[in-house]
Amino acid sequence: MLLREKFSFFMPVHIHFGIDSIQKVSKVISCFNPEKILLVTGKISARKYGNLKRLTDTLYRQEFFIFDEIDINPTLDVMERGVEFSKNNGIELVIGLGGGSALDAGKCIAMMTKQEFSIKTYLKEKMHLDQGIPFIAIPTTSGTGSDVTPWASIWDHQVKRKFSIEDTFLFPAVSIIDPTLTLSKPGSLTAVTGLDALCHAVEAYWSKRSNPVSDSFAELAIQLIVKDLANAVKSPDVLEYRVNMAKGSLYAGIAFSQTKTTACHAISYPLTAHFKIPHGLACAMTLPSMFEFNAPVIGKKARKLSEWFDAGSVKATPQKIRDIMKPLNVQTRLNKGNIDIDSIFNVDSLTDRIMNNPKEIKKEHVIQIIENIL
Repeated sequence: MLLREKFSFFMPVHIHFGIDSIQKVSKVISCFNPEKILLVTGKISARKYGNLKRLTDTLYRQEFFIFDEIDINPTLDVMERGVEFSKNNGIELVIGLGGGSALDAGKCIAMMTKQEFSIKTYLKEKMHLDQGIPFIAIPTTSGTGSDVTPWASIWDHQVKRKFSIEDTFLFPAVSIIDPTLTLSKPGSLTAVTGLDALCHAVEAYWSKRSNPVSDSFAELAIQLIVKDLANAVKSPDVLEYRVNMAKGSLYAGIAFSQTKTTACHAISYPLTAHFKIPHGLACAMTLPSMFEFNAPVIGKKARKLSEWFDAGSVKATPQKIRDIMKPLNVQTRLNKGNIDIDSIFNVDSLTDRIMNNPKEIKKEHVIQIIENIL
């Protein structure tokens, strides 16, 4: 059986990891020799916590512009404005600074700067994409994995739907992961981004597309995050915890860049769109139930996950996951309100991630999983 095993692994991102690695930015940029650089970031956080200044202080030899209109879950209209800004200013390289929203926006802007059509046209007609201008990712949170993945998310809040652009060109050219950039982040953000990374790792591990290399990175990620997520939330200024969370997020990102995510993520998108639950938390809310659902078909992997969560047994693992979430002070149940659960969790309307789950999920299963968190 092992002699017939086949898999592929593609990771073209040049990764710089370590304390104060942001100081490498100017040298990294010089490899691309751009005349004009665009910094894509959020409206408040990067300035408030000093990370934007830390970045711009390194750019003493380059001309740069700032596009800082990025909100959580960036919209099509914001993306289009960013692309127009980039084209109008002759941008030759984009740097994304921030969490997943800023990185995804930066990826899209870098990609679409070289296209003759709009993002809206692409999403409607699935046009062929040419390679964009170079993109450098500088994450300031530990969780999204956008710094090492070939996807970018865009939201249409009017129809309450998430869209994805997927292409190998969306892998960043370079990712600079400096754990000191996460020191300023509050415990609430540390918790939800850390839970996102945890779900990335677990879902990569049980994904239909998993392979020995992705499994190795998933294992490393799970062990680091389980060990230090609560510590990072409780003591956000301790650099050791931040370093481990940054590593955990990186390893999880590498793992699911090969495998995609599964049902936790597929179900999370309606939770975020309809209930306004932060993405990482929306994924984690269903993780205990999804472990219980998938355990019968993943065999040895269920036992391994039980060990990494220090649960004692497969049966005890769902509760152990819930116990890990308790000290994070995050929401673990839905407030249904007037929302019709049955209508928003139509399996056919969920993303392809649900097809990647190791066990087939039908609508009644999704409804039961949601009822478990009501």
